[in-house]
Amino acid sequence: MTKTPATYIQNPDQFLVESLERLESVEYPRGTLLDVGCGTGVNAAYAASRGWTVTALDIYETPRFPQGDYRYVQGALPNLPVRDASYNLVVCTGVLALLDVNTRKRSIQELMRVVVSGGVVITDCIERDDDKYRGGVWNPRNLIIPFEEAQWEMDPFHNPINQGDTLRSQQQILAFKP
Repeated sequence: MTKTPATYIQNPDQFLVESLERLESVEYPRGTLLDVGCGTGVNAAYAASRGWTVTALDIYETPRFPQGDYRYVQGALPNLPVRDASYNLVVCTGVLALLDVNTRKRSIQELMRVVVSGGVVITDCIERDDDKYRGGVWNPRNLIIPFEEAQWEMDPFHNPINQGDTLRSQQQILAFKP
């Protein structure tokens, strides 16, 4: 089955923009950044423009966007083709909600695995109406639990999202590895 590329998105994820601004405000040093599920590459391009050394990772054999000032790697959650503790910052936005509930749990652990000590994970997950058919009910708090158990410092943000007559819940997290 051939996958059709998504429409190109021109603006980076707002949560990523705000998170990078926050890190810059506390003088967090720029270093290596892994954009997991890079899609159209807009987040990778944005981070590279902010001085990060970026690796963009997605499931496609070749990138679905023009190459920029970053490296492209094929891969997917929950088994990233990346060594342990190899990135200062790991970004995974708009991806976890696409996975079944059990894969989400393993994927969070995988994001935690590839970030260096003192590094940061920026991720999010939205509650989906079809989660009960995708391995169980997902409480957005489930995104926080693995980081709490590993005693990471966190800035969690809980955002209700109004989508027509459905109010969904999105959990966003900026987590610092001890």
